[in-house]
Amino acid sequence: MSYGAYDESNPYYNDNNGSGGFLTNSQGGGYTDSSPSTRNKNEDTLRPVTIKQVLGASQPHSDFPFQIEGRDITHVSIVAVVRSASKQATSAVYSLEDGTGTLDVRYWMDSSGGESESTTDIQQNQYVRVIGALKSFHDKLQITAQVVKPITDFHEIFYHKAEALAVTLQIRKGTDTIMNESKPSATYGQESTSEPNYMRPYLTFPELHKSVMKAVFEEVDRSPQGVHVARIAQRCPKGDEALTEAIEYLISEGHLFTGEDDEHILPVSQDS
Repeated sequence: MSYGAYDESNPYYNDNNGSGGFLTNSQGGGYTDSSPSTRNKNEDTLRPVTIKQVLGASQPHSDFPFQIEGRDITHVSIVAVVRSASKQATSAVYSLEDGTGTLDVRYWMDSSGGESESTTDIQQNQYVRVIGALKSFHDKLQITAQVVKPITDFHEIFYHKAEALAVTLQIRKGTDTIMNESKPSATYGQESTSEPNYMRPYLTFPELHKSVMKAVFEEVDRSPQGVHVARIAQRCPKGDEALTEAIEYLISEGHLFTGEDDEHILPVSQDS
């Protein structure tokens, strides 16, 4: 099946009549309401943080992004324990605590019912990883989540704290590029490469995942509203199912998010 044209023969085509949709089963339904079409790969960031850092975020103006320690923040990642959960027909609100503070997270349910069981069955006193955007709701700071994923390996809790600390120290000391420039290949499994800097965080990814990330980064300047999945398929001809699984995985892990609709994909730049 050809991906060469954006027409009805393409499995990723959407004629805006409500049928189809590439990532209808992806968690959270995307960042459509918080992804301005003018945003580019240098403006979207994903930063691991603690709840205390989120609570200390400021917003210079309602039209400006939130800032943590003077740095613009679009998306954050936190790991915390669920202290309470309130579930409604269209959303769920979790009160999370990580030892540094308590914060509310709101997760909007997919109207198609595409949430995984692990997302909808989150319980009190369960550790979760949340990826989402900072929002002010009734003058109270909270996170609007795209991903709420249960923690199954408790090493991830301690890894997140170490990662948040490392990124914060890099920013405070003005050494944002040191870790990327000097990672020993014996430790990280990376060899010297001619890949551009924005691809360095993905060098150890499986080949298909790496190809998807490279395609999105290289096409996004021409498609600021999001790179159409058909364009990605042209550059990564691995078959519909494999490509779908790769993109959905990269979204669930916070490396990509949906643009103007579920068939346009944008990259999340790493703030490190």
